[in-house]
Amino acid sequence: MAKVGRPKNNGLDRLLLLIWVSYFYNESRRAGTKHSSAITETVAKVRAMFPPMLGERPIQISEAGVRAILALHQSRTEEEAFTVTKSRVTEDDLAPFRVMLTQAETLGYPEKVKKPLREIIEGLSRSNAVLAFGYGPRPKYPRI
Repeated sequence: MAKVGRPKNNGLDRLLLLIWVSYFYNESRRAGTKHSSAITETVAKVRAMFPPMLGERPIQISEAGVRAILALHQSRTEEEAFTVTKSRVTEDDLAPFRVMLTQAETLGYPEKVKKPLREIIEGLSRSNAVLAFGYGPRPKYPRI
């Protein structure tokens, strides 16, 4: 049975929501979708990305919520904004993890230290793309 009352504000959930809202909205706008349609598409994609689990509440996102996130993190008045880009995994991305793993092996660290490093390397090797996020120049889209 689902918990009663207002859902807790989990910081990780809010960060994931920010990342996916920014990514889906900007992808829609790059594809030439109008602002209002891009917001509607973003809500649908975020809800599809986070289906309700057994006993869990569905993710609380609406068009107003998407607009609030965009107003806060991609404001029209600011030159920098929160941006999310999709990029390919290169050997340079894996290099620091490989170095840490070899150092852990040479120094004789226990398996509980080396196992997560191996899992990160294997996971990144198998994936063909990763999302990179941070602050950068605000995307500008023409009025349609």
